[in-house]
Amino acid sequence: MSVSIQHPLRTDLPAIMALNVASMPETYVPSFWTNHLNQFGDLFYVAKFDGKVIGYVMCREELVNRVRMGLIISVAVDKEYRGQEIGPKLMYEAHRAMRERNIPMAALQVRKSNEAAIKMYEKLGYSVNMKIPQYYRNPVEDGWLMTCVL
Repeated sequence: MSVSIQHPLRTDLPAIMALNVASMPETYVPSFWTNHLNQFGDLFYVAKFDGKVIGYVMCREELVNRVRMGLIISVAVDKEYRGQEIGPKLMYEAHRAMRERNIPMAALQVRKSNEAAIKMYEKLGYSVNMKIPQYYRNPVEDGWLMTCVL
């Protein structure tokens, strides 16, 4: 199976948003996606198979306590294609782009119950930094803040 990892096109946004809705309860308004593509397009990737969006990672750069951070906003892979290393490939590309921007650290939030994602992030070098009580609303659940030195 030949999967390509590339920057999304504006025409990919409806498929990305549909994948987000199908994959997790946290969703964003269309302008949020468009703004991220416009402002942080070099930190936004999609995985495509036969021209179809099957995964994405959306990131941005932030300044936290005077340290530049790469924040992983959202990452998802179509259920049909999970377990094929697509998530890690997307994350590797995001990390590479962050390093090109001289960003020293990446961070993300993940539901405490999302064991598969936590396991993937740990394999990528992330570790739990702190618990965020009731970070998620639908349903209410604590989250982990995980960080990774790039």
